[in-house]
Amino acid sequence: MLRFVNIAALLAGLFLATLAFGQSREQISQELDQAKDLLHDIPEKARTLLDKIGAWPDLKDHPDLLFKKIHLLMDYESRVKVFTQTEALLEEGARLLPQLNDPKAEIDLLLAQAAYAFEGEKIDGIGTALDRAYDLSLKLGDVESQAIILSEQGNLDRMELNYQGALIQYLQAYELIKSRPMTDAYARVTNQLAVFYLDGLTVRYDEGIQLLEELVQQAEASPKPRRQDLQIFVSNLGSAYAEKGLHDKARKSFERGIQLAYEIEDWTGLAYCQGYIGGVLLREKKWAEALPYFKKSHQYFLKTKNRAMIINGAQRLMSAYLELGQAQAAAEYWKIVQSAPEKMLPLDQRVEHMRLKGRLAALQGRWKEAYEAFEQMNRLEVKKNAQKNADSARYYTALFNLEHKAQENRRLEQKGRMQVMHLENRRKQGEVLSWILISVSVIAMIFAVDFFRVRKRRRKIQDLMDSVHKSLLQRYLPTQTVEAVLAGQQRLDEEPVHKIVSFLHCELCDFTRATELLGPLRMGRILNVYLNEMMEIIGREGGMIDSFVNGSLLAVFGAPSTLPVEQQAQAAVRCARLMQDKLQELNRNWQRTDGWVFAMRIGMHQSESLVGCLGPQTRKEYTALGPGVETAQHICGRGAPGDTLVSAALATHLEAGNLQSRNRLRSGQDGEIYTLLRASA
Repeated sequence: MLRFVNIAALLAGLFLATLAFGQSREQISQELDQAKDLLHDIPEKARTLLDKIGAWPDLKDHPDLLFKKIHLLMDYESRVKVFTQTEALLEEGARLLPQLNDPKAEIDLLLAQAAYAFEGEKIDGIGTALDRAYDLSLKLGDVESQAIILSEQGNLDRMELNYQGALIQYLQAYELIKSRPMTDAYARVTNQLAVFYLDGLTVRYDEGIQLLEELVQQAEASPKPRRQDLQIFVSNLGSAYAEKGLHDKARKSFERGIQLAYEIEDWTGLAYCQGYIGGVLLREKKWAEALPYFKKSHQYFLKTKNRAMIINGAQRLMSAYLELGQAQAAAEYWKIVQSAPEKMLPLDQRVEHMRLKGRLAALQGRWKEAYEAFEQMNRLEVKKNAQKNADSARYYTALFNLEHKAQENRRLEQKGRMQVMHLENRRKQGEVLSWILISVSVIAMIFAVDFFRVRKRRRKIQDLMDSVHKSLLQRYLPTQTVEAVLAGQQRLDEEPVHKIVSFLHCELCDFTRATELLGPLRMGRILNVYLNEMMEIIGREGGMIDSFVNGSLLAVFGAPSTLPVEQQAQAAVRCARLMQDKLQELNRNWQRTDGWVFAMRIGMHQSESLVGCLGPQTRKEYTALGPGVETAQHICGRGAPGDTLVSAALATHLEAGNLQSRNRLRSGQDGEIYTLLRASA
């Protein structure tokens, strides 16, 4: 007996020691990862596990794990559409951020803040928060976060009735993530794009259905299907089928959604799917059959404790009872429906409330009240239709603008290809002419006999050669450099040297599609005028033309002439400003003569490069080589049409008042990229 007591005491001591030791960091992390997986499968079990983890005293010793728990709780509330603790969780997460110094954690917090704001339609300041999140995602190189943030910016534009902006954001997000179809980000972004098509773009309704069908197929084919995500996709697909009039497909989708919702104990999903089936039956005028579904839907809405959902369920029940002529039952649910503050309801729900109120009053013989309700409903209906027409106009204006630009770009690409061939032929003709002139001058010198005639002919030949050389050099080098080379003060055949130079890379936006639209002859004429004007400006500001192809042009400042780095940067900036101004002047003429205008983007960078004559003995070119060329080209490509961007390496030599920080541009090797404002000459 004594021995038994000693063993029991020993076991109790070990148990207490285990409790005192608590949970290890590894154990907490594993439990949080399990909760994250459960959120996509069985949200309620995830919530139970998170509550268990939150009770562990050791959790507070690990701020990063505590933040992860907070983020998962906010994700849970966003999924079940019950935001009872989100505001407090956001505040707690914000207090933890300084301890973490983790950009990914800040991105997660900003996205949770946006989701909460969208639910309550309190969107002031969310644009700034999303811009901050996008900037952080670029610095991290986190493509999935970038796609999600772009999609959320589409949601913001949509709430602000900027449908063109919303469509652009959704499409950019989809293009960014479509190569990663098995990720959570892909599912989230694709679902939001599909819903956007279904809500407003009738011409892309079938495309929205196709996207949802693909999401459902991918989710079901996954080795480990995430039932909560699948339930959302199936429900959205059912709604799309119902709006299309495909009632059988809609009912099958909703029944599948109900099955999934039962499995994962998702009361919100159950409520919606039950209500959706009832809605399909109402469209088929099967009111008695719809009533049980509406009752179940309302019961599940009551479990969510979400007031808006409860009112929505009561509204559907009341509608069914009115169709069946059961005034007393309808009146019971009217008490719930009318409890919603009218000013807080969207316009379509206010219309429905007045309709229900009028029908109930008419069924009970209160004709005056019914008349007043229907009068109010008609006034609201007019507003609703006007709003719907305005929204439709915005949707289709956005779609028309994007498709019109796409068509223009396709034509420009075709014309660009023709212009490249034309310029290549011109270049070859110029080379042949140069060799002919050189050959003629050599033959003339060999066969000259008379001294004076030889001297005179030599002078003429030299003048001709100088003219040819000067004409050729002026196409690529600044005027002062050409004069120095011809005077023998500077040579172009010296060995290449390392030196700091400034690069200016510019390109005409949508050049290829402009080529398709305008044709080779008109595009060739436009390009000749454009290149002549740009080369003149670059040469006047001390730059050297390194190369040009299609609508792109690369200029170098600081070679072959020697310029201090500060003067290089300032000359490049002046040159960029003058080029943008000259393009606007040219656009006015092209708009009148060809019905076309161009936008130009410019990128500038300063770095050490190898400068000099490079190539075989038979064909040398004076050029600059180094990573700075690709950096300038990359900076240019990151700009929007009309942008002039400079790297931090070049910006250090400019006045601070001429620069403005640019959001959504990835930092390069030399630091942040800036947007250049109008600089003084």
